[in-house]
Amino acid sequence: MPGSPQDKNSLLGKIFSIDVNTKDYELVSMGHRNPQGLVYNKDLDLVINSEHGPKGGDEINLNFLNENKIPNYGFDTVSYGIEYNGTDPFKRGKTKKPHIEFGFDEPFIYYVPSIGISEIVFLNKEKSFLKKNSLFASSLRAGSIYFYELNDQLNKIEKEGRIYLGNERVRDFKYDAENEVFFIIDEITPSIGILKFKD
Repeated sequence: MPGSPQDKNSLLGKIFSIDVNTKDYELVSMGHRNPQGLVYNKDLDLVINSEHGPKGGDEINLNFLNENKIPNYGFDTVSYGIEYNGTDPFKRGKTKKPHIEFGFDEPFIYYVPSIGISEIVFLNKEKSFLKKNSLFASSLRAGSIYFYELNDQLNKIEKEGRIYLGNERVRDFKYDAENEVFFIIDEITPSIGILKFKD
């Protein structure tokens, strides 16, 4: 479909690497619905993005640039969600991993129902206070910070948890490595909160 995330001639639903000097750009990944958070980890040459799905199907995707491929995460052909009007135009397949069944890349994490995912933070195990590769995601709909401890290969979740912040929409959050705290921007209050994990 022209102008869709699956059209390689369209800018829609894509993540690009842009040379700020020459303004040249290269396609990094495609098949996204609505990217929200974006992290680049130089040590691992890794791009991580979060995105809003339709009704259900928010995603976190891991894209290792050294693999020299352009991942396609399937939207607007496949999704774990449905449209807000209740229709389901997406291919479902016969497996629990329809993306792969139809030739697309599976999200690393997906949420059904949607959490209204927003910002993400990734910390290498050498830099993480959890002493593990650590991934954190904030949410608008669920008023929470989700956290995950990942294995060394970054292909498996070893531990996960959720910190519920009440009736808040967490629009953004950043990690302060020097003080080992997160700064959280809440929409509803509005306010800036400080979150520190305890041992």
